[in-house]
Amino acid sequence: MGVPFGRLICASNRNDVLTEFFACGVYDRNRSFHTTMSPSMDILISSNLERLLYVKFGARRCKALMEQLNATGRYALTHEELSSLREDFVGYSADEEKTAEAIRYAWDAGYLADPHTAVGYAAIRADRGARGRAQKILLASTASPYKFAANVYRSLTGKEPQNDLSALRELSALTSTPIPVPLQGIGERTVRFTGSVAPEEMPARVLEFAGV
Repeated sequence: MGVPFGRLICASNRNDVLTEFFACGVYDRNRSFHTTMSPSMDILISSNLERLLYVKFGARRCKALMEQLNATGRYALTHEELSSLREDFVGYSADEEKTAEAIRYAWDAGYLADPHTAVGYAAIRADRGARGRAQKILLASTASPYKFAANVYRSLTGKEPQNDLSALRELSALTSTPIPVPLQGIGERTVRFTGSVAPEEMPARVLEFAGV
């Protein structure tokens, strides 16, 4: 598109399979899975990476790598392939402690960040430390901090909110920022859906709902 970007920074949380991949060219999903405060980053298999490999190395090579992943849980790039990727990408990861620290740093700078954005901010700080220069970096923020109010509140204060719903009010009082309209009064709203369906029952329930 002509935008003069340098390298793209791939930020990961404690599930650092992509960080390792961009560092050494080995993608290995045979590892422990961690539940974190940035759940959208809790992955062992990245579909976005498959798209990148397709664009970068072509359909045949991408298919071969995905077949290796399905068969063994891992694959490795050649030295030349890794060098080509690293011209455009670098990866960093942030565990829960570093994510909480990044939330505090961002707030001190005047921005209330959700945990996913904080992982990205932690990656920026790591990149600047590694490369020794403060070039401008564009950080793509992902979500409202109020969607993760309890974790953001804990990160800023080191204290536990009364509960997940009260965390909205406590975070707002702490930071003097407004609760987003869709979340205001959520605890007083009528619960509309209370049932659940086992996966094997889903086809029949869909047909039942459709009147078939």
